[in-house]
Amino acid sequence: MDLKVLWFTHLVFLVYSYRPNPQINLGPVDMSCAFLVVDARQFDFPVVYASQSFENLTGYKDVEVIGRNCRFLQSPDGQVTLGSRRRYTDNSTVHHIKKYILQGKEVQVSFVNYKKGGQPFVNLLTIIPISFGSGEEITHFVGFQVNLIDQPNNILQKMQDGTYMVNYNMMSIQPLLCSGIFQRPLNEHFNTVPMSPDFPATSEVYELIEASETSDQDVVVKLWNQMLLEHSDDFIHVLSLKGIFLYCSPSCKKLLGYESGELIGRNISMICEPSDLIPLMREFREAGTQKEKEPLCFLYRIKSKHLGYFWFEVQGRLYSEQDKVRKCLVLTGRPRPIYKLSVEALQQCGGLSEREFWSKLTLDGMYLYVTNNSKKILELAPEELVGTSLYQMIRFDRATALTRALQQVAEGTTVKLKHKMLNKKGNLVDVVSTFYPGDAIEGKSATFILCQSKESLDADGSSDDGSTTSSAPSPQTNQKSTSTDNLFATLDPGSNTTWQYELHRLRIANQRLRDELQNLATRKRGRELVA
Repeated sequence: MDLKVLWFTHLVFLVYSYRPNPQINLGPVDMSCAFLVVDARQFDFPVVYASQSFENLTGYKDVEVIGRNCRFLQSPDGQVTLGSRRRYTDNSTVHHIKKYILQGKEVQVSFVNYKKGGQPFVNLLTIIPISFGSGEEITHFVGFQVNLIDQPNNILQKMQDGTYMVNYNMMSIQPLLCSGIFQRPLNEHFNTVPMSPDFPATSEVYELIEASETSDQDVVVKLWNQMLLEHSDDFIHVLSLKGIFLYCSPSCKKLLGYESGELIGRNISMICEPSDLIPLMREFREAGTQKEKEPLCFLYRIKSKHLGYFWFEVQGRLYSEQDKVRKCLVLTGRPRPIYKLSVEALQQCGGLSEREFWSKLTLDGMYLYVTNNSKKILELAPEELVGTSLYQMIRFDRATALTRALQQVAEGTTVKLKHKMLNKKGNLVDVVSTFYPGDAIEGKSATFILCQSKESLDADGSSDDGSTTSSAPSPQTNQKSTSTDNLFATLDPGSNTTWQYELHRLRIANQRLRDELQNLATRKRGRELVA
């Protein structure tokens, strides 16, 4: 019998026999189905098997995908960086998939993927975890792929309990998108300034923008973009290089309390904290000398109409009109949550140490920010961790304890958890993580988590990689940050100085401490030589 057939037969047996928590009714599965198998026990979940049908569907040969994470399907060129925001597919869907995988759950979604060479297709992806061997540890994930556009023999049937079943032998499915989008050359999709814009959309989209399919395409695209601007949750705005508002999206009413007309024509000094205004205007002038495609990022305090000041993060690009004389800044902004950490709680949990790294996590355990010390503990750079999840770094049989810890810290309790983390070489490192509510105050729950991960060493200074024991979450304190007990008091939006100035003062203080340490070390060496 062909080796591929044997592999497939064995896989089907595993899928139906070793699913730890069946949630999706797969229906009939045959050899026409494209699928990948990834190893859940290795870092970044590398592909260990690709079916022949996967090669037929995507154009990628098995030798090109073995050992890689399957995120390469999410970009036309197959190059997707770990933790990066997806540019060519739905980022929220990717986050949804990652969340379910890291919790060891089955998941089914449909989103745009790309074949080798860049041709897009709508992929119905079904991911099934498998616990193969002794215990309940998830060892592999199987990902089934179906092209919803090119394979009309596949169909989604909604079940009475609200779940979906993929029946690979049923007939006919209606295209989810206008098929014309998949028949044009790839470069037409990513041409930022098309001469004759094509606007593939269903009749419902034309109804939304009150246009018809016979309307001028330039007008249709303009109406569509206008509708997106008017319904965006972020504050999209256009500023002159002198800080004059030229455009404000309607979302400014929700975020700032101002109607668009109250800001247009006014200077940003109207809402910018006075201490931040001078450095902000300096950054505007410097932005005017940059290239148009270079990204811009500004962080300053902004005043809402009714709720006072808060930190505001703005990103965008420089835009030049056709005459290249008039320039403006096209920006989008949103409130930036500020860290709050009780100094008393930090001291109760053991304080700071040299062998530790800090991270900012979502309430689900995804890394949003990591300090450089991760290189010392895990041999992983911060950019290799951002966008991944703590669930991915620990053994799956420790996931329950981690879930309980995250639940407790989301409720406002600081929690310690002793566990193991995988380093870059795949070895287990003993770690004690302390989870702090990232911005919780009395009467307000945290929206993110601060995690302090210390390397746990034995008396001889070595990490016990062979141990498989793990403690349950240990609640430490319910102490919340206050105005007088906050490690990050410098970032208080009500402060009358700028964060740049405070950072400068910290640099000076740190340099003074380094000089004192150097002098003490020099004196000690001198005394030792004399003795």
